[in-house]
Amino acid sequence: MIYLLLIILELIALLLFSMIIPSLLVQIFYYFTRSHKVAIWLLSIIVLPGTLVHEMAHMLTAGVTLVNVGEVSLWPEIKEQGVKLGHVEIQKTDFFRRALIGFAPVFFGMGILVGGISLANNYYFQNGQYPIWLVLVLFYLVVVIGNTMFSSRKDLEGTLGFVVLFIAIGGALYLLDFEQFFNVLKTNLVENHLGFYQNFALFLAVPVIGDILVYVFSKLLVKKMY
Repeated sequence: MIYLLLIILELIALLLFSMIIPSLLVQIFYYFTRSHKVAIWLLSIIVLPGTLVHEMAHMLTAGVTLVNVGEVSLWPEIKEQGVKLGHVEIQKTDFFRRALIGFAPVFFGMGILVGGISLANNYYFQNGQYPIWLVLVLFYLVVVIGNTMFSSRKDLEGTLGFVVLFIAIGGALYLLDFEQFFNVLKTNLVENHLGFYQNFALFLAVPVIGDILVYVFSKLLVKKMY
């Protein structure tokens, strides 16, 4: 359970850092290039896989839920509140579908990370094999997807209604005494896969530590610039 708790804490840290890291990276790139255009170009290239997953998740979920999609962009823009990494225009719809579309990048991102690390764990890690190419690929994907999969303030429209519905369903299951159902889930999804959770927590620690270093480094650069 300690690894599961650690994963949750790491995801919360990534959520908080994802709101500020793009702007900090632009500051760092600008310090070395002295060009906002080049700084944004470098950022877009580095995080392109994460941006692609994020925006395609919005678009695909909108298509499945029969919500019209407008303009799609994978190029970052500088806004007053920071840097916006791509966008997908979504037609106004009910709170449930809006929340599903808004949360889609988290579901897709976590699915890719869980799937990738699970496959690596099953075929390599649990046998004591850690190929350099595989570790580097997973590190890169965890860093870029981990820092881009969380939803923006705009994406979270309709979330309140969705959360209320989710809590109501969870409360109903609890009141109907589904304790055995939850125990089965705990045994099959947690206790039987401790090795996976250990590796997942290890890989998620990489972007968290990286974000902390970027934050500290950018603050030092800002002091030096001004």
